[in-house]
Amino acid sequence: MSQILVVDDNVNLSVFVVAALTRDGFHVTSVASAEEACDFLDQNAVDVLVSDVQLPAMSGIDLLKHVRIEHPDVVVLLLSLFADAQMAREALALGAFDCLRKPTSVEMLRSTVQRAVAYKH
Repeated sequence: MSQILVVDDNVNLSVFVVAALTRDGFHVTSVASAEEACDFLDQNAVDVLVSDVQLPAMSGIDLLKHVRIEHPDVVVLLLSLFADAQMAREALALGAFDCLRKPTSVEMLRSTVQRAVAYKH
């Protein structure tokens, strides 16, 4: 079973994402900050990280940079309410698997995570 880590300080969105991905049979953990994500990654094997770009203290882009260095085998998917072409290009250039604009449909999220898991394996 693939381990998915969701990073978002919006509790409602986290609950939505966790529920959608759990229904697909993934083991999903949710944290509210990039710092918590770093701690979790240091102690657990994660296949895919799904992170909001706008996080307190450390942005999703900064988290992506950290993950690429410290946990290069983790596939990173970014979500952003303020996604634009420039930010998406930057995220992809830094190694993100994909960057989706929030709100995204359940089908798009599930499909993208399934592709990320397939890419990982």
